[in-house]
This record gives sequence, structure tokens and C-alpha cells, in this order.
Amino acid sequence: SNICTAQVLLAVTASMYAVYHGPQGLAAIARRVRRLAAALSAGLKRLGLDPGSKPLFDTVTVDPGARGFDIVAAAKARRINLRVFADGRLSAALDETSREQDVRDLLEVFAGGKPLPWRVEDLLAGEPALPPALARKSPLLAHPVFNRHHSETEMLRYLH
Repeated sequence: SNICTAQVLLAVTASMYAVYHGPQGLAAIARRVRRLAAALSAGLKRLGLDPGSKPLFDTVTVDPGARGFDIVAAAKARRINLRVFADGRLSAALDETSREQDVRDLLEVFAGGKPLPWRVEDLLAGEPALPPALARKSPLLAHPVFNRHHSETEMLRYLH
């Protein structure tokens, strides 16, 4: 059926993404995304918002209070997608395409369009600690296929 075909296409795409990036590449992407999310969380704290203290990976959620509507409108004006929960909380998710400028833009939206009183680069310094309970203990993508094809040429040959 079309639904099954569509699901298989997603699975093949995800597996080829893993083949291309390999375990080291995926880990580097994950560290970068987590660092950006931690910087966003720290910036929101500096703006007086509470993103909570739970460990995070790529998504930061806050309750903006009465300013929620204005924040969502400002985000839309900048073409930034925020998830709006029924209870008024807002959530921003970062991914491998996110940049430092995206974090800056998000923080400016939450700051009401005012210039930030600090440098976003300072929030990005260092790598956030990972709680030991969440650290992976088993090898990631140990099969040889995930450790061979990391250039476009190698990937094209593998796909062929």
C-alpha cells in the first residue's frame, strides 16, 4: 500500500543518513544540537523565564506568562516556528540545521525584540554535562557499513 511504501522510504532515508554520517558524525551532530539547546535554555533563564531543570536534548519549553501571544506573533514575523501548548507554554526544537544565529533570533523574540544584554557566543562556551544515567554505554552503529561510506563518492557507490 502507499502507507507502507511511505514508511519504508522514511526507514531507508534514516538508515542512509546513519550510513553517511557514521557513529562519530551522528554523535557530533547530537553534541552540537544539545549545546545549542542548552544555550537557548541558559539564555531564557537570563531573560527571567524558567525552562526547568530536567535534562534536555533538542527541545526547550517555557511558560512565557502573559507575553505568550506577543512572543508567538514576533516569532511568526521572523518565520520561526514555536509549538504552542494548550496551557500557554511555548516550545522550540533545534536540529542539525540550526545555527547560532537561530538561537540568537529565538532569544531576541523572547526578549521582546530588544537587543540581548549579553553575547550568545558566551552561552555556547563548553559542552553541557550529560547526566550519567542518560549516557550511552553500548557501542553505536558498530556494523562496518556505518564506518565506511562518509564521502559523497563512497556513498553513491554504496547506494548503487
